[in-house]
Amino acid sequence: MKSLLLSAALLLPLASAQGAPPITGAAPMLSLSAPVGTGVEYQTTTTSRTAVSNVQVMALPGSDASAEDLADIKRSLLAGMAGNVTVKGKLFYRVTGRDADGNVTLLSSVVQSVPGQPPVTLRITQTVARDGTVGGLKFESDNAALNAAFAGLDPQKLQELAGQNNANLAGVYGQPLVKGQPRSQTVTLDATGLLSGLLGAFASQAELPSLFGQIQSTPLQVTTVTTYGGLNAQGLHTFTQSSKYDRWQVKLGGSDDLPAMNFELAGGRASGTQTYRKDGLPGPLTQKTGQTINMTVEMDGVQVALTMTVDQSVTATLR
Repeated sequence: MKSLLLSAALLLPLASAQGAPPITGAAPMLSLSAPVGTGVEYQTTTTSRTAVSNVQVMALPGSDASAEDLADIKRSLLAGMAGNVTVKGKLFYRVTGRDADGNVTLLSSVVQSVPGQPPVTLRITQTVARDGTVGGLKFESDNAALNAAFAGLDPQKLQELAGQNNANLAGVYGQPLVKGQPRSQTVTLDATGLLSGLLGAFASQAELPSLFGQIQSTPLQVTTVTTYGGLNAQGLHTFTQSSKYDRWQVKLGGSDDLPAMNFELAGGRASGTQTYRKDGLPGPLTQKTGQTINMTVEMDGVQVALTMTVDQSVTATLR
């Protein structure tokens, strides 16, 4: 489970910030006009390339680890953490309701696969008002631990988690479609609750109380620039985004069977293109992210310090 905790922690900085202040003017706006029952399914492909450098392994005071033991750990880390991983998944959108006031209920389903673990399904329900305001966000899963984590998150943290799963529609609908005009927004995310929810996907129910009580993180500040690019050759509205992540730190573990782990996001960036159909349903997307992470782990009398460079690409294409 410890290696999965590490993998989950490294995924957090990929959370996107899609909200942006409205632009004044009389330009047309993106609206969710798809009839009830309309749905679309995409196949997602996530490819991660990890490089490891600056590996230092040392025995802590009182440890009986030999020089040979330390060398074996270093070799194992270099062989086991670096490399390429490609994961397939699914992403569904379906309009499930529309009331007399024009409020539209949209269901997003995300099937995420983690190597060595059964697939985890997230169902994200949200309501889009006539003016584009998004509310009523609700998360459900087939994983009981995840449901328990969702129950403890406030609406803002749920929006942040939706952004990580390409389902945060806040700041999309009701926005004037002004081609070539960038919109910039800087947001500060409280990453502790998000990290708790993510790690909960890979821990047993019995481990959750101990796990959630050991997470500490500094706020994560993200600056995102969104630019509308008009209609593409397929008639889809296109938006390009670029994000920059400020330095971020998180600490977890250090008691029970959890090792003490410290992470520092020393550099992070993201860019991509999100499309929307003319009826407002999300279309295919591409995203690339890069991050440099300094990590320190202490367990079994040994301290490991290293730097990881993770480059990830995500695509969602029609099935």
